[in-house]
Amino acid sequence: MQPNAKTKLHGFSDASDDAYGISFYIRVETIEGEIDTHLVFLKIRVSPTTKATVPKLELSAAHLMAKMLSSVRETHDVAMNDCYLWSDSMIVLHWIRKSPAKLEVSQANRVAEIQELTEGAAWAHFATKDNPADLCSRGVLPSKLINTKLWCHGPSWLRSPQPSWPESKLNLSQHDAKIVESATKNAKPVIGFSHAEPEQTTTKTVRLGGELVDIGLQQAIKISTCDCLRLAIHTQHLQQIKSTHRSHIP
Repeated sequence: MQPNAKTKLHGFSDASDDAYGISFYIRVETIEGEIDTHLVFLKIRVSPTTKATVPKLELSAAHLMAKMLSSVRETHDVAMNDCYLWSDSMIVLHWIRKSPAKLEVSQANRVAEIQELTEGAAWAHFATKDNPADLCSRGVLPSKLINTKLWCHGPSWLRSPQPSWPESKLNLSQHDAKIVESATKNAKPVIGFSHAEPEQTTTKTVRLGGELVDIGLQQAIKISTCDCLRLAIHTQHLQQIKSTHRSHIP
């Protein structure tokens, strides 16, 4: 890394009824204005077998990102105020900005911990199509993953000056806040299928020698491919289970 280079850490989270995951990217900008980004950390978990709404699964993903933030940023020596946490869920971002006392118990505990663990970092909203963590939650074929710049380097705007980044929409109007609350209450629960017990999860973490370390691009692709291959196989199996389950419903 060049002297006087500006280093920032960007985290992304996403969830589906099958799995949820996070990915972190280091962004380095030299004094000449050259910008480079690369994947440094990922974690994937299979969604629990208990009923949960998609917003609550998205909250689980944000909570996972908050818990891993300290380790990742310390490994790469990034200050908390140089950390940016991105979610494509307006509902989750609305929860994170609220007082935990105003939320349901199941949400309040996680939101309180998120607020504590990410104090000083910036939360922001962006488009789902730019979310690299979407590949964690929904799976992708390894043959496509290797050539996916979104996975290896994050969204394209991350390699542009900060004014080009998506504008945060966290300052909701009273009308928008009511819409979000209504969507939360009316959200339909989904059922995640897993061979694990309800409280168990399947986790894969990028580690070398038992420690969180900076990894080269080829290593990141290799590790990420293995994780996504397992998730793709698991997702295919889940679809078979769901199909069999439906066929036995009178």
